[in-house]
Amino acid sequence: MAEKFEKSLKEELIIKYLNGESASKLFTKHKIPKSTFYHWINQYRNLSDVDLEKRSKNSQQKKKLENIIKILQAVDCTVHSSTQVKLAEMEKLHEAFSVHALCEALKVPRGTYYNHILRNKKSNKSQLKRREMLKPLINQIFEESNQIYGAKKIRAVLIDQGHQVSPGLITELMIEMGLESISKNAKREHLKQIRFEKKHNLLNNNFVADAPNQIWCSDFTSFRLKDKKLHLCAIIDLYSRKVVAFNISTNATTNLLTRTFKKAISERNPDCSKLMFHSDQGAPFTSYAFRGLLKSLEVSQSFSNPGNPYNNSVIEAFFSHFKREMVYRRIFKSEKELQQSVSDYILFFNEKRPHKSIGYKAPSKLEEIYHKNLKKLD
Repeated sequence: MAEKFEKSLKEELIIKYLNGESASKLFTKHKIPKSTFYHWINQYRNLSDVDLEKRSKNSQQKKKLENIIKILQAVDCTVHSSTQVKLAEMEKLHEAFSVHALCEALKVPRGTYYNHILRNKKSNKSQLKRREMLKPLINQIFEESNQIYGAKKIRAVLIDQGHQVSPGLITELMIEMGLESISKNAKREHLKQIRFEKKHNLLNNNFVADAPNQIWCSDFTSFRLKDKKLHLCAIIDLYSRKVVAFNISTNATTNLLTRTFKKAISERNPDCSKLMFHSDQGAPFTSYAFRGLLKSLEVSQSFSNPGNPYNNSVIEAFFSHFKREMVYRRIFKSEKELQQSVSDYILFFNEKRPHKSIGYKAPSKLEEIYHKNLKKLD
């Protein structure tokens, strides 16, 4: 006669299998016949095709069961351990799972949970360390979304990156950091003024500057490394055609642009009130965050006309040289090798490569001559 197995064990093992655990390990460990185990899986699949689409309760029950199993796998205790031992284990997971799931999994009253965990969480060193680890991740996702994402969307990105965290904690940390999704403030006048004010082409195809740090132009270009797409953000000074800052990332975001711009500001130390920043009308350049940054520094912002690459031809020409002279001539084995090659090429471009538009001088040489002449006048 076939051996009978409890329904709870059957459900637990099916969920473990669906979460990626090896079928052979599961039926071997629990001494279940192979044919029986696969019969369970087929039964589940047949049921899910019919029931889970029609009744949301089944889906909720499955999710609840999955969370309970994850909790029981993560803790170093059982439901029969002492309350203090269970609370100590729950303390490690209270930011990754809901109160209801934790209490149900370990059979702890919710009132006990709140009193022990939530009341003391800020004084707990391990939790403080976790909170400090999460803050820069939350800030990066927030900025890369152009300050659009709220706690729930940020949580979805963090979970996709492998971090288990509750929306409540993200909300709490966002408040601590002063981060608020602009979707909540869309009617505020200062946002309207920055986000929707007219985009003027102040440069008007006049790609000539009288001195360094008068006009910077910027754009993104992309290229592939094996199966990965990388994006280069560069900023060029129109006086000397020098690349004053650059960064590479897997995402062409406001965060990448902002980091590159701040790097240029740090290295060049310009008089921002006399600086013009020119670009196309891509999302990072027109974002609330970046336009607000330029406005706060009193940098004037100029935009190419929509769909007209010739309005930003200097940086387009640089990208053309960059790809033809470096990217397309080599096969890179790693991102580190590519990063180094980009740095080497831009150093060569700035220090040695003659430019027709500036009298066949290298950008750094032209700036050196400018500063020498300036000292003579003084």
